[in-house]
Amino acid sequence: MSYCVNCGVELDSAAKKCALCETPVINPNIKNEEKQEPVFSDEAFEIPEGKKKKFFASLATTIIAIPQIVCLLINLFIYKGNWWSLHVVGAGCLVWVIFVLPFFLKKMRAYLMWAFDTLAVAIHTLIVMTLTGTLSYYLKGALPIILLHSALVLTYLIWVRAGKRHWVLKILFIVSETAISLLGVGSVLSFLCSVKYAFELGLIGFASLIAIVGFLIYCYSSKTIRKWLSKRLFV
Repeated sequence: MSYCVNCGVELDSAAKKCALCETPVINPNIKNEEKQEPVFSDEAFEIPEGKKKKFFASLATTIIAIPQIVCLLINLFIYKGNWWSLHVVGAGCLVWVIFVLPFFLKKMRAYLMWAFDTLAVAIHTLIVMTLTGTLSYYLKGALPIILLHSALVLTYLIWVRAGKRHWVLKILFIVSETAISLLGVGSVLSFLCSVKYAFELGLIGFASLIAIVGFLIYCYSSKTIRKWLSKRLFV
């Protein structure tokens, strides 16, 4: 039987400290077999600055690849009716090319990415239209629309990289290209794919955006309005 050296309370034989005053109990006849807890470092894990882009790109690649692999395996061994998994694989590859591939490049190469993106969209669209049985519309419908938008993006890249542009001019250029896109898509669907009212709807959208372009040109040409907009929009 033992007692607390501080307050004299009777102690249990297995007690580690006094129940009353919490004074530690030390028994010299019993060896201390307690295992020390490992000491963890308070230092936070940090990715080296030069490796951050590749680390997150690799992580994103893994996240994108997992559902594609799962769907492909399910398609191969369980639901074998058709190659539905190619839709998932094609969409995943398209997302990877557009959003992840640039992080693997040491230097952003706009024209190279434009070429990769165009090719990825064209191939993915080809896969989708082949699987859905609408391949006949690829050459006369989907491909011309893809090439039209690719040309518009390339034009914007060349224009922006040629020199510093005011933000109003950038918006003006984008709205103008959107107007051309609507008219072009409407023309392709109407005259090549025989879709009713496609050209008319494209023409309405084109006219509406051209009116916005005229307004933006007026804003840009007027120094007073331009300064007022810059001040209001904190640009």
